[in-house]
Amino acid sequence: MFRLARLLHASSAPFPPRTHSCGQLSADLAGVPVALAGWLLPERKGKAVSFYPLKDSEGTTQLVVNHADHPDVSALLSAIPPESTVLIQGTVALRPQSARRAGPSGDIDVQVSKVTLLNPATDLPFLPSNVHNLPNEDLRARYRFLDLRRSVLTDNLRKRSQVAFLVRSALHEHGFTEVETPVLLRSSPEGAREFLVPTRQLGASDSEEPHFYALQQSPQQPKQLLICSGAVDKYFQIAKCFRDEDGRKDRQPEFTQIDLEMAFVSWGESTNVNPPPDEGYPRTWRIGGTEVRRVVEDLVRRIWSKVEGVKLPKVFKVMTYYEAMARFGSDKPDTRFGLERSSFRVCLELTIIDW
Repeated sequence: MFRLARLLHASSAPFPPRTHSCGQLSADLAGVPVALAGWLLPERKGKAVSFYPLKDSEGTTQLVVNHADHPDVSALLSAIPPESTVLIQGTVALRPQSARRAGPSGDIDVQVSKVTLLNPATDLPFLPSNVHNLPNEDLRARYRFLDLRRSVLTDNLRKRSQVAFLVRSALHEHGFTEVETPVLLRSSPEGAREFLVPTRQLGASDSEEPHFYALQQSPQQPKQLLICSGAVDKYFQIAKCFRDEDGRKDRQPEFTQIDLEMAFVSWGESTNVNPPPDEGYPRTWRIGGTEVRRVVEDLVRRIWSKVEGVKLPKVFKVMTYYEAMARFGSDKPDTRFGLERSSFRVCLELTIIDW
């Protein structure tokens, strides 16, 4: 600890701002001085040089320190504990052709000339950079701020942000208006169990009985009132929902849903006498009109294409609730496996008389 205090005191001088993130570096920046900030990962030491990965929220860059050219920098980096926050100043250098790897920064290293220790990491319960020796989920949840440094969780946060952006862009193109509805509502006897929030405000009576709000199970009532008012024809919201129930694999007490509502949609068989030749929608679609299906399919298609690079068909296969229950015994079957229900009636044609 005394040595770390000395390092912090030595690094208390002003330092420059970050010029790039680790994920922005590429071969085009070879020879350019850079200043990087992030978390220092464990050292790989060689005879003449040492290698240190430096990680931030956008990627990882390999640092190279020459023991002979920069002995003070080498000694300082060796004394800094892993996962400490540092500021690195150096120059981007191309790797030898045989050492290049795939990825944004796989073609370059950063030759370090100066190090500033911003904040040391001591007595960590686990190292998030060591993916092969992670503790159990309970400990990781207790130290969530460390667990979120793992690349798999960082990528999930970025993917969620990208999906939310695509949802808003696609629905705005379809003429939807994003409206925030109240989260604190009056308790309703229908639906799932609600989370109740007490308030110190008293009602019209002089009684001292406490009053409660209910956190929304979904924006169902406010959005329907909004559509009925005529203020908005097409509404959407990326809404927080709360349900005081046991968790399921696809739902927990607090979750987020894409909530849509449309007014003046068609119903029943298509009445368009001249449908576009490439439309492809069946004329018997009856779940809220083809407008609903077109919006939802375009939204799902766009998300899978932009986020995962998967091209989905223009028109999705559908089945009725009766068909799904009759064939699979579930209203949300996984059709990849073809585990359909079969009738054994033909195998049991023998009657008691035949015996």
